[in-house]
Amino acid sequence: MTTSPYPNRGHVRQTSTGWIADVYIEGRRRQLKAKTKADAQARMAEALAGRLGPSGGRSSGQFTLKEAMALSERVRWSKNSNWQSTICLAAQVVAYLGPNTLLVEVGPEQVEAMREHFAQQGNRPSTINAKTSCLKVMRTDAQFHGKVEALKPMPKALKILNHKDQTFTAAEVNSICAYMRQTCNYQAADLFVFLIETGCRFSEAERLTVADVGITNRTVCFSKTKANRPRSIPLTLRAIEALQPNMPPTRNGRIWTLTYAQMQRIYSDTRLALGLDPGLTLHNARHTCLSRLAQKGISLPQLQAWGGHSQLSNLQRYIHIQTDRLMECVEALDSYAV
Repeated sequence: MTTSPYPNRGHVRQTSTGWIADVYIEGRRRQLKAKTKADAQARMAEALAGRLGPSGGRSSGQFTLKEAMALSERVRWSKNSNWQSTICLAAQVVAYLGPNTLLVEVGPEQVEAMREHFAQQGNRPSTINAKTSCLKVMRTDAQFHGKVEALKPMPKALKILNHKDQTFTAAEVNSICAYMRQTCNYQAADLFVFLIETGCRFSEAERLTVADVGITNRTVCFSKTKANRPRSIPLTLRAIEALQPNMPPTRNGRIWTLTYAQMQRIYSDTRLALGLDPGLTLHNARHTCLSRLAQKGISLPQLQAWGGHSQLSNLQRYIHIQTDRLMECVEALDSYAV
């Protein structure tokens, strides 16, 4: 066994900005900065024991997912406006993989198992990609700040649909309304049902007054619309049930008192609590309603009148839904013998 001619040694010294640990390992000098003398001594001890990487950070074999999440939260996520949503997703990743799991141990197999786990929980591909992205960010920050060195590769992101074409399932609608009521946001739950049942824009619902609604004849008139073209549509029983508890006593009183910002906050909290796809927004309630109508064979002119679209070209996304229904015609024709 060959003995190194340069014994490992070190000492700490104070500077004008803090403390430095001067460490000599196999003849190579390293200077490790610290705020206090105790921190400098601790870093020197870790370096002499071989627990620090070349950049001065702790060896990659010692950095855990919990520490990686805390680092990204401090240097990146806490500086963004939607940081709470991101941290909620990252926390689910860390909880599944294990907070004490070493970052260097996470590779393609672990990520694939994690994605399968979230898929079985009902997460959509975009939600799974968002959670995987949190893990990628944690890896990037850990490397940049010298906490880890080489890491295992990550699999490619899952393919997802355009968020604008996503719809709420019946189960998601029920879960959202149930959670809102459990958290005492009763009007928000009723408003969400109304948006699903009528397919109106939030701005159109927000401006409704008692004078715009006919409970007896089951109609609603959206007098102030995006295209400045008032329209009236019939109401479903579910829409009427959502309206009735919120009707004010005065004819000119607004039915919905929630602002868009208030409704958005309640919906975002609900979506986070239920672990729903981040791509699902309140506007997807409108697309859900129109998609349901298209699936039932409602014509494009009828969809245009119901949704208040200024041009038929705005309804192109629903053509494929109606085309799928025409396969029944093909099956009927194929059934005849030649």
